[in-house]
Amino acid sequence: MPIKHQAPTHALIATKVT
Repeated sequence: MPIKHQAPTHALIATKVT
């Protein structure tokens, strides 16, 4: 899993949790 793809994915999860 490339970090480039992980960065946006983590941001999306954080937004959903918030």
